[in-house]
Amino acid sequence: MLDNFIYVNHLGRRFDGLNKKVYLNYSELRDYSWSYETINNRISRFYRPITDRKIPLWVHCDSEAEAIRVKNELYELTETDVEARLPGKIYIGEYYTKGYITSSVKGDYLIHKKMCRIDLVLTSDDTAWYYEKLNVFPRGSVNEMGIGSGTDYPYDYPYDYALSMAGRTIVCNSVGRNEFRLLIYGAVANPTVVINGHIYAINGTINEGESLLIDSITKTIVLTTATGSKVNWFDKRSRDNYIFEPIPAGQNTVSWNGTFGFDLTVIEKRSEPRWT
Repeated sequence: MLDNFIYVNHLGRRFDGLNKKVYLNYSELRDYSWSYETINNRISRFYRPITDRKIPLWVHCDSEAEAIRVKNELYELTETDVEARLPGKIYIGEYYTKGYITSSVKGDYLIHKKMCRIDLVLTSDDTAWYYEKLNVFPRGSVNEMGIGSGTDYPYDYPYDYALSMAGRTIVCNSVGRNEFRLLIYGAVANPTVVINGHIYAINGTINEGESLLIDSITKTIVLTTATGSKVNWFDKRSRDNYIFEPIPAGQNTVSWNGTFGFDLTVIEKRSEPRWT
């Protein structure tokens, strides 16, 4: 049985192969290799070089008109990423990898115009596979969560330790550390989230109707105002702790004072998608 070919370009346009009679044959998408550097005949670093992966597709539509429409759509959707120099995503199950379609070789389209073989090449400077898991932490008072009052220190911190921190455990089923996106909703002043004992803190006020996104992959901190404007808040991060610290594998306790809500998306990174 052939696999489904799912491609989502940088604009969010989705090409679902099974719905369009386009099927993925055995491909190189699951294959991987590490390159390495050595010092004194010992491995000093592993890295992933820019890689081309072959993706053979079969188009088998019900009519010639449908086949023409599907082939044009596939080209336009993937070529948009090349023009913009922003990678698209290919999905296998819930995992995705990123890259550009840099080659498309056709065959067998003269046998019958409803059919076509298309051999694509995905070129990536990041060949890893990613899985994103959303964890939602709603706003709630400390008393509502059944947490008692904490200890107020005689000196001031840039964030408030006066309230005890509500806690919850998340599980990261990964082989290594995980990237994340932390989306904090206002209104809140100097929000602080503690994950596995590491403090992620902002020195600033997020107003009602605003949100703040901390992205560990892009190393950006962006406030979205109530009117939709984007404001760079990188300089408002706490310098006392590295705000883009990856989240460890395994069980992690997530704590905060309960006065604001946030979404924590943990991004698992693997060399190949999980087999299912």
